[in-house]
Amino acid sequence: MNPWHELGLEESASAEEIRRAYRRLAAEHHPDRNPDDDQAAERFQRVRQAYEMLTKPTPQRQASPWPEAATQGAGGPWATPGQDPFGGRVPPGVQVRFVAPPQLKALMERLRKVFLLVFVGGLAGVVALGHAVRGLPWTELAWPHQLLLSFGMGLGVSAASFFAWLFAVFGLGFRWGTLVFWALIAFQVVR
Repeated sequence: MNPWHELGLEESASAEEIRRAYRRLAAEHHPDRNPDDDQAAERFQRVRQAYEMLTKPTPQRQASPWPEAATQGAGGPWATPGQDPFGGRVPPGVQVRFVAPPQLKALMERLRKVFLLVFVGGLAGVVALGHAVRGLPWTELAWPHQLLLSFGMGLGVSAASFFAWLFAVFGLGFRWGTLVFWALIAFQVVR
């Protein structure tokens, strides 16, 4: 519902013009003045709701943690309140929440660190797996060529393990295939 349209006003109308239009339309559409009209009560309610929308602040606007995020700052998406970046008008009462640029930057920095930790951890795990399978002492990892050989062996073992698990799952079902796969891994480690 467009409250300006309901009251027959332009968006640049003053508070006094809004009050006058509301009083005129409320008197005109009041159900007591129109006892024969079934639609009068509905029109009266729409006029009252439009007036309340224009005169009372919405709770969302009061509780917004970033009231200036949509209109201020160099990184803000809107240059003026109510104006979207594509040139159209945003209807009154519509709330759009944007992540402020400093918050977005901090979020991206955290995600970059998490991805870096996951990548380095996975790389170290593959190298350690390959080196353990090769059966060499851990002091050999000081040599770059040993790192590359252990990484290659780790990738090979990881791929072989994945396909062995798939084979077990397709043959025995997910639950039993996974159980048999891990039992075989435990048997190999203990042996």
